[in-house]
Order: sequence, then structure tokens, then C-alpha cells
Amino acid sequence: MFNFYRSWRKLAISLILVALVFMLNACATNTQTKGKELSVKVDDKIMLTKDYQAKITVTTNTDNTTFKLTANKKTIQSGKFNSKKKAELVVNEPGKYTLTIKSPHEAITKKITVEPYTVIVNKSTTSVDNTQYIIKKIVYEKVKKTKTPDDNAENNLSDYDQLNAQYYRAKIYYELQNNGDAAIDLSYTQASIIDDSGKDYSFEGTADAYSYDSIDSILRPKTRRTGYFVMISNTPFSLENLKININSYSDTNGDLVGNGGIFELNQENTSSSTAITPSTETSATQDTNYVDPDDTTIEPESSIDDSTDDSDDSDDTNDTTESDTADLDMTEDQDEE
Repeated sequence: MFNFYRSWRKLAISLILVALVFMLNACATNTQTKGKELSVKVDDKIMLTKDYQAKITVTTNTDNTTFKLTANKKTIQSGKFNSKKKAELVVNEPGKYTLTIKSPHEAITKKITVEPYTVIVNKSTTSVDNTQYIIKKIVYEKVKKTKTPDDNAENNLSDYDQLNAQYYRAKIYYELQNNGDAAIDLSYTQASIIDDSGKDYSFEGTADAYSYDSIDSILRPKTRRTGYFVMISNTPFSLENLKININSYSDTNGDLVGNGGIFELNQENTSSSTAITPSTETSATQDTNYVDPDDTTIEPESSIDDSTDDSDDSDDTNDTTESDTADLDMTEDQDEE
């Protein structure tokens, strides 16, 4: 009886010691795991390619890690990181995305902005009737059609209902210079865009080939003004060698001062076209010193507000007028309301 008791006590002590070893080992392992802080590497700003796709590459430093990409509270993609602790996600639309990465012990959230495909051009065109364009940049988008037009360009498209559920849109930012001695009333002028295939996009066009010009006011002599064209089509188009067709120019009395023509990009600057993230523009200054030939003073023009022209879904988020004071030693002219 006595021997049995001693044996039982030794066995109990042994079991307790083994349990303590396991517990200490588990605590040490858990402490070591929690001590390795979750780390995530991903770009917070990415631009779509000309094929309207963007690849988001994510890497982490821990195993058993998952990811979930959401936009507007909808899950776009989710899954696990591969054996190299890496994941590649593909998106097809610009906008704001939220990426959540979870390990067994913690989670990290990253905000990612996907921007539309943008080409910085900064090229001048040939001159027509003492006027010249400088093409600043072109923003391409594949747009989801809304029930009603939510932009000035689409609002003026007569057959908006003929647009596909997804259509193609480009915004061409430009600077128009009047190097002549006569004021030009642009409300008399009709401008159209010619794409690389030779198709003409005009304000009178349809859902297959339509363009909209933001400037519709007076361009004074020796001044320049910033604006933009919007091109819309049911099919993709290219604008590497775009052309601008002007029917004619008239003065403030409606009298003809120029026969119009076609502006073409100066090819010697071709190498300057690059696809990069657009920069923030600033507003041009006003020209308040010009006096009409008939000695009638033209009142200073107010700055155009095109902020309502854009939305998070279909246009640039920071769409303001721009100026490039290094291009010309000229006063600058603002858009009229």
C-alpha cells in the first residue's frame, strides 16, 4: 500500500512537470508569434493601363495571411497569399479601394487609389488663323452608363440612350492661344476632334462619335485660355496623333476673321508624350487690360467653375483650369461663366 502511494505521487508529479513544460512552450511560441508584427507592402496610388486594367501587388511578412479588396462596401476580390507571401489583384475601374490584410493575430487596412489612364502630352499644334493649341494631357476612361446624364458633355448628347452600358470617354486638356490682333468670339466657332483612324467627333455627333468643348466665350488678342474637350464613343479610340478641326473664327460682332482649318500636333515633340500620373493644376490669371478696337472696354471675366462636370465614377476628381506661364510671355484669359 505504501509503495503504491509513493509510485502514484511520483507519477502525478511527473505528469504535472510535463504539463508545465507544454504550457511554457506554448506560451513561448505564442509570444514569439505575436511579437512578429504584421507588415504589408503595397502602392497606395496606381494607374490603369491603356487596356483599362491595373495590377495591385501586395506582399506581407507572415504565413496564413488573407486579403480582401473592397469598393463601395462591395468585395472585389479576396483570397490567401501564396507561399511567397505575395498576392496580385486586378481591377478594371478607377476609384477608391480598401484592402484588408489579416494574419492569425492582427489585421491591417490600406487605402488604395486607382487613377484612370492618363497621358501627359505637352505638345503644341500647328497654327491656324493666328491661333494655336497646346495639348496638355489626355485622360482615358471606360465608363458605366448611368440612367440619366450626370456630366455637361453627356447632357448635351442628343442620343444618350444609344450609349452602350459601358462606353469610352476621353478628356483632352488644352491651352488655346490667340496670337492675332482681333478678339475671337468662340461661341461662333465649331470645333471637332479627329482620332487616329480619321473619324471625326463633333458636337453634332452621335453616341458613336461625339465631342464637347468647354470653352464658349471671347478669346482676346495676345492671350491664352485653358479648356478641355470631351470625346465619347461606343467603341475604343486612339488619340496619339489627334487633330482639331475648326470651321471658322468670328469677332465679337459675328464678322468673319478666320477661315479655320485643321490643327495637327507638332511631331518634333513626339518623344515628350508619357503616361504618368497627372499633376494638380492651378487657375490662370485674368487679363483686365485689353480694350476692344472700338474703344469699348471689355469687363474682366470671372473664373469658370467646372467642378460640377466631374464625379468620382466618371471623371477626374481634381478637374480645374490650368496655365503654363513658361510657354509664352502673354497675359492669360479666364473662361466666362
